[in-house]
Amino acid sequence: MAPTFTFPALNADCTALILDWLDKQSLLVAACLCRGACQAIRPRLVRNVSITQLGKLMHFCHFVFAHKLASSIHAVTLRVLPGPHLNRYLGSFCDVLEMACNLRSFVVYGSTQALISITGSPRVAVLVAGGTIPLTKLEMEGIDPSGLHALRTVRGLSCLAFSFAPSWNPGLGQLTRIIQNSSDTLTEITLRAVYAMGGGARWTLKANAGTSFAPCAKMRRLSVQDMDVEISFLASGFPRLEHLALDHGCLMDTTGILGEPVCPNLKSLNCPLELVSALRNSNISNLRRLSMDSIPEDQVACFADALACFPLRRLYLGAFLHRDGPPRDISPVQDLLAHIVPSVPGLRVMEVKVYGILHVNIDFCEFVHLGYVSTISWPKDIKYMSMSLVDLSSPYDRLAPLFIPSHESGLRWFHAIPSLEYFEYTLNDSTAASFVRRLTSEADGTAHGDEIECFSHIGDVDPTQYEDLRG
Repeated sequence: MAPTFTFPALNADCTALILDWLDKQSLLVAACLCRGACQAIRPRLVRNVSITQLGKLMHFCHFVFAHKLASSIHAVTLRVLPGPHLNRYLGSFCDVLEMACNLRSFVVYGSTQALISITGSPRVAVLVAGGTIPLTKLEMEGIDPSGLHALRTVRGLSCLAFSFAPSWNPGLGQLTRIIQNSSDTLTEITLRAVYAMGGGARWTLKANAGTSFAPCAKMRRLSVQDMDVEISFLASGFPRLEHLALDHGCLMDTTGILGEPVCPNLKSLNCPLELVSALRNSNISNLRRLSMDSIPEDQVACFADALACFPLRRLYLGAFLHRDGPPRDISPVQDLLAHIVPSVPGLRVMEVKVYGILHVNIDFCEFVHLGYVSTISWPKDIKYMSMSLVDLSSPYDRLAPLFIPSHESGLRWFHAIPSLEYFEYTLNDSTAASFVRRLTSEADGTAHGDEIECFSHIGDVDPTQYEDLRG
């Protein structure tokens, strides 16, 4: 008779290996096997906890106390909304935090009012300020100067994300104090301003007597939306920045960086044209990705000149095109690519989104379908190409038939660009077609030729895989 398998027969190492493969739902099912399985699985149920409701917060505290699991907690993610009973639960939650000796990550999401109740409460403030809680990531929505004041003692952050509420007295000094407290640990910051209909003072990131902080040597990623930004202030505060995103709502001062060697480690950039032009002489030799989502047609030539200064591998371009004035020899779409593409000879991934009205939409369709792609001098190693049209005028049903997948259209693109492996086009992010080049082989493994597959949808393809040359 075969021996009966029992959970306690497994040694601790074997048990750990098995349980590491199970998600939370599977762990709950496995805990019902026997008492031994339940005891082994309980600590894993609280190792990485995400709490989204006040009732679950209280249940979590009771569960930890009942089974003495505080030392098993490694990460806590807390997402709460303001409510009349929030403060009532903080006592038990603080008791858990004080005993969680192996806590490594404490992530807090929510509104200013709720978070001030948590991080600004006396006991939590002592834990955070004293370094007992390693608050590595903090995200707050609608924060105002009073919220920044409540967090002035937080230290050791690695990731900081603030959405600022409308304010007549933006507290940049308090924000920079929080950055200063974590200047040796911060790796990522996201800042977004929200303005009321009636206006209000703009949030700023500019140097003055009360906003200086030690350079954040570990900072790699910065995202800013709808704020006034002094680029030299960012460059000095975050000297090793690798990823920078400034949306078109940012008002920028670039005078301090013109011709200066700033951001030498920058790898990806999402910004308005003004910053690209200012950085063209800054010797940014590591820049591989550039995203521009609002290029007006009269600035295309200027943008193309600036592009020649960067060793790009991936380019995302959004352009507003029109067809006013005297007749042209070539369409606005063809003219756009004829200016841009020769400026980026090392490009491997290109994504173009055209915002068009009237005849521009027809020009776009003709460029995609009728072989005008062969008139462009394409980079020799380009692998991925995406063309999309946002139709701002024509009724949708007038253009949709032009975007029906056509195998002949795909063939024209692959014949014109020998290195191309993937091509797609879309209309209003709905009607779409995609084409993939497949290399077929004989039975003995020798290459036979190319096969172009056509699909009536966007392929599940990650452009990142095409950014580097493959052997």
